[in-house]
Amino acid sequence: MFAANTMRNVLLTVIFGEQPLNIVPTSLGEVTMALPALAVFTWLPLFALGIMTARLLTPLSWIVGRTQWFLKEGKEHPLKAIGYVAAVAAFICTGTARTVFGA
Repeated sequence: MFAANTMRNVLLTVIFGEQPLNIVPTSLGEVTMALPALAVFTWLPLFALGIMTARLLTPLSWIVGRTQWFLKEGKEHPLKAIGYVAAVAAFICTGTARTVFGA
């Protein structure tokens, strides 16, 4: 029913210019049919966000590797190096936020 009505609306609008498209879903079946389209259109921004996150975290992994080298027994305790780097990053972010927003 949804596809037939939509096709009729598209044809009437394109050929005759008589009525505007009625794209708002009105029943649960129409909403269910729209979910795959939403999934298709949301995966690309999520994929781009994942790539940007991975690229932003690459320098942090290099810094953690250098911190492991600096620490005594750093190769045996990688979480300690990650903790140190996270603490410094949190300190810098908090200091910057307090400076910018004047809290």
